[in-house]
Amino acid sequence: MKLPKTIKIGGHQYKVIFPYVFTERFDRVGDHDYSTKEIRLSAEEANLPIADSGIIVSLIHEILHAIDRNSGHNMFVGDDGEKHIQAISEGIYQVLVDNPKLRNII
Repeated sequence: MKLPKTIKIGGHQYKVIFPYVFTERFDRVGDHDYSTKEIRLSAEEANLPIADSGIIVSLIHEILHAIDRNSGHNMFVGDDGEKHIQAISEGIYQVLVDNPKLRNII
């Protein structure tokens, strides 16, 4: 899977690190770091490869975290916030996959 090396979010240039091996925590497949302006994504979960669709959902998930943090709203904080952001990430992915014309309108 080829992902962009950088993504501009809220006026900030984020570095996308993929594949990233999480050594600091083993319960993550993605992470957004506001301080370093990095999005880190793993290619594996529990030593098994993550499907491309899962990687894209993780990227959307971390982009939404960056938007939330950059905007100052912090709507997706805590366990409930993670559940909400995951649901929205899955929904955005499904809409983009099932409606390819949307990817080319801008």
